[in-house]
Amino acid sequence: FLQQMMSLYVSSHYKNTPNDLQLMSDAPAHRLFVLLGPVKPKGRTLPEILCVLQVCLEGRINRKSVQRTLARGKREAGDLIPWCMSQQFQDDRFPSLSGARIVRIAVHPKLNRMGYSTRAVELLTAYYSGDIINLDEDAKQYDNSGSSSSSNNAARSDEAKRGARTLLEESLKPRKGMKPMLIKLTERPPEALHYLGVSYGLTLTLLKFWEKNGFTPVYIRQTKNQLTGEHTCIMIKPLQRSSADVMPSEGWLDNFSKDFQKRFLSLLAGGFKNIDSKTALTIYHSHGKNAHYGAGTNDMAGYGQPIQGETLDMYFSKYDLKRLESYSRNLVDYHLVLDLVPICARLFFERRLPGVALSAAQSAILMGIGLQCKSVQDLEALLRLENMQILALFNKSMRKISKFLRSLEEKVAAKDMESTVASGIKESEKAKKTMKAVRTKLDTDLKQSGGKALDDIRDKQRTMLESIDLKQYAVQGTDKDWAKATKNGAAVSSVSIQATDPDRRKKKKANKRKGGAATAGGSGKKKKKKRNSKGN
Repeated sequence: FLQQMMSLYVSSHYKNTPNDLQLMSDAPAHRLFVLLGPVKPKGRTLPEILCVLQVCLEGRINRKSVQRTLARGKREAGDLIPWCMSQQFQDDRFPSLSGARIVRIAVHPKLNRMGYSTRAVELLTAYYSGDIINLDEDAKQYDNSGSSSSSNNAARSDEAKRGARTLLEESLKPRKGMKPMLIKLTERPPEALHYLGVSYGLTLTLLKFWEKNGFTPVYIRQTKNQLTGEHTCIMIKPLQRSSADVMPSEGWLDNFSKDFQKRFLSLLAGGFKNIDSKTALTIYHSHGKNAHYGAGTNDMAGYGQPIQGETLDMYFSKYDLKRLESYSRNLVDYHLVLDLVPICARLFFERRLPGVALSAAQSAILMGIGLQCKSVQDLEALLRLENMQILALFNKSMRKISKFLRSLEEKVAAKDMESTVASGIKESEKAKKTMKAVRTKLDTDLKQSGGKALDDIRDKQRTMLESIDLKQYAVQGTDKDWAKATKNGAAVSSVSIQATDPDRRKKKKANKRKGGAATAGGSGKKKKKKRNSKGN
């Protein structure tokens, strides 16, 4: 039987050493659970092993011891999950919980991918949850060490008969009251546990297997293992029902899972950059797929809280939003918004954009470009999609995000308008209370104001007319002159009247005199020149 069990471990992917069998046989904290096929009640052949699980009991560490260890900055050997959780989360209460870590699980090579490993994990969970009960009153009951009450009495009597003999004096013979090799789960009470855990090298296949069985990741080592070249991953499954005296508060695993998810998103651009985008997306979604039996306290600022329009300017400026809108309309290249993709991806994966829903491919592309800082060429090989397909899906996701952000801006603008209108109405209502009735009627007031305005206009016009000399525009001639000019009675186009203005006549006479004197002076000079010429 032991040979069959070890052959399963050898045929599996585990690294085996000669000391593993001794560890499984002698280590007090290790347990072996096997899933067997149909067994005949009176059969003499060994049953065939379908699946085998090696479990190590951990936890129940004194809290003061944990505090002293954390104060020294060191980590004790053994109890892998409790010490790792206390160190990573700086929590001194988790190691006080009791749990079982699945060290190894192996299935018969001919029965791979047939559901036997999942069935074995389900039965193990039901066993430690107290769901497997023995209804047969006559069945033997064994303690946690595998010994029954009758076998314990026989062993004590055998030891009393041997007395204090040494190994040299002891006679070798079959002992009585030996522990049975196989015990049914109904014949053995389970240990009081709070959780089941597992630690393994991170691969997409194993991650999906443990996630399907209800385990949630809480820790991933940033550096790869030197032997396997894989990141070590720890996953935990809480037990809803247990025989433990003290149970932790509801949602205790939810707090660890949320904190791990937030740290994982921040480290995707660093130590987890080389993780496949599909694997990273599966790790992210594993938090919401499994039940944690109660929600934890939301003590992480901003995580999971929808972004508000009032705080939108903390992440995007008005120019950033214009660039996003231009790219969503295919007006610019995607390189123009690459600096905004990490912010958009962080807000989306922190569940702060409730109005944005992306498909699995769009989420993987957004995580790869925004959080892991991968190029489109890198995603082509990982997602097995063409360049144009990746850019098209990326554009659709950014279009949804831009539309949601624009709706937040519109809501803020609508609130501002409503507040402005409301303040105006409030001021008008306030003014109504302070308003008093006028003494005169509106019509009377308008007539009085209008008459005063007309008087002012007339005064201005009168002043302007008085300042102008209107004599120059007076009509010349007397009545006789006009009668003489129009004596024919026929319509004429022009009439000639002699000017009667005395000033005008004086000016004309003066001009004539000046002109005559100038002419006379010129002729006298000419005569003098002629005389002078004749004398010569």
